[in-house]
Amino acid sequence: MEAGTSIDYKSIMVGGVEYKLIPLSANQAIDFCSDASISLAPLLTDVEIGDGGMGDFIMRIVPNIGKLNPDKAKAMFRVVREQMMLPDGKRAADVLSFHDWFNDHKSHLMESHVRGLFALVADFFPQELGTILGGKS
Repeated sequence: MEAGTSIDYKSIMVGGVEYKLIPLSANQAIDFCSDASISLAPLLTDVEIGDGGMGDFIMRIVPNIGKLNPDKAKAMFRVVREQMMLPDGKRAADVLSFHDWFNDHKSHLMESHVRGLFALVADFFPQELGTILGGKS
């Protein structure tokens, strides 16, 4: 990144507060999107896409959660964590900042990571799918 260039963060809202994500480079995205596509396919197989928003979407994937490979999920959430800026301005990648923030905001932990995952991949898929994932309009 050139000096003086600002980061165009992705933004997600959880519990009324904003989490920011440093967008993936195309080089990072090719591996991450491949892993996400393959890992999430079994989870999304029987899910109908509706207009209920992310909360409704998340509730529709819950019955298939057992189809998700836990090691792949952990690896994807680690990438989300590395890219995440907490609402207090600290990096989620910093262990103490992560612990302090989510110890005080426990209900945000999983939702911020799921929303973050979809926000990070949305721009690298066709517009229709990106819109469904919440990254494009």
